[in-house]
Amino acid sequence: MAKPIRATPTLVGKEALVFLEKMKQRERISPSKADIQLIKIIDRHSKLFRI
Repeated sequence: MAKPIRATPTLVGKEALVFLEKMKQRERISPSKADIQLIKIIDRHSKLFRI
């Protein structure tokens, strides 16, 4: 069995950056929705990888 990948701030940061780029392209989603989505991304990583 492979070891579970440990989430690093870089890994979480990359996903957050990709998300922010998408937000810039759309520009119709409110900042509060963006904040909620970023929290979800970080939350998902912390659950999956136990940061």
